[in-house]
Amino acid sequence: ATLPAFSTDKRLGRIVIILLALCAAGTLGAFTLWLNDRTTHLATLQAFTLSALWAAALWLILTLMARDLRWRYALLALIVFDLFTVSMNAPTNYDSRPADEQIPPNPLIAPILADANHPFRVDGFRGLHDNYGSYYQIADIQGISPLFLGGVQQIIEYGLPDERAWELFAVRYVFSDWEALNVPGEVLLRGTDRYGTVNLHRLSAPRPYAHLVYAYTLADSDEDARQILADPTFDARQTAILSRAPQLTLPTGDVQGEGTTITAYAPEQLTVMVNTPQNAILSLAHVDYPGWQARINGQAAQTIRAYGGLIALEVPA
Repeated sequence: ATLPAFSTDKRLGRIVIILLALCAAGTLGAFTLWLNDRTTHLATLQAFTLSALWAAALWLILTLMARDLRWRYALLALIVFDLFTVSMNAPTNYDSRPADEQIPPNPLIAPILADANHPFRVDGFRGLHDNYGSYYQIADIQGISPLFLGGVQQIIEYGLPDERAWELFAVRYVFSDWEALNVPGEVLLRGTDRYGTVNLHRLSAPRPYAHLVYAYTLADSDEDARQILADPTFDARQTAILSRAPQLTLPTGDVQGEGTTITAYAPEQLTVMVNTPQNAILSLAHVDYPGWQARINGQAAQTIRAYGGLIALEVPA
């Protein structure tokens, strides 16, 4: 049996030829500089020369592959050679320093790391930045991941005041250049980040991660829920925004003796002890993600989408 012929895409061939021409021109220019200063420009000359040789080898192998597909093994060998020689040793690709030496220590996060009363979240748009919350194991509501749940992202990033996101997601610490936030709190530390002066605020009365609510209003969609949240007179701590009405009858008036305690908080597991003398809505600062299953006293229970992106449960007295 004969191997099928390999047809090189003409555009790919042109790109390789252009790459080879550029590398050759760069090599010629670097050689001219090297003649004038054989110490300073030696590394530049070596880099352009290796690039030109690599481009020439690539062009030759692609040309031979058009005649005999078995030359693909030479292409594989060229790629492996590049990965384990030039590319591996390039300082821009690999740094042998340990992670704790590459990322400078951040003194502003010390109070957060010392806070053992979990779970809670942090607004690290300033101070933490990027995805450093993952490195420090701090639950940051910000981040630079390209993957966001739509409802959650709408609450945190678009349109609503920051304090709404702090309330719904149980934020306890906020990094900000403001001396005072729009909610009660205190400045624990002052420092600097890449943008300048930054303060670490601790909110005075942050919402608990698990919270009992005895009143609700309905929203037909996540967008409706956000419109309700946009009303500055709406008290999200006292009234839940639900996607459907609970089956239990909720009490009217004040309820005394209620409380929640989180007894287990780990990946894929959250356990809450609830103490309420009346039927209630257990509002969780927990993202409503497909696959979560709930049980109350061992019995399966249906979750309710709350606030356009979080989870709630109706619990009996």
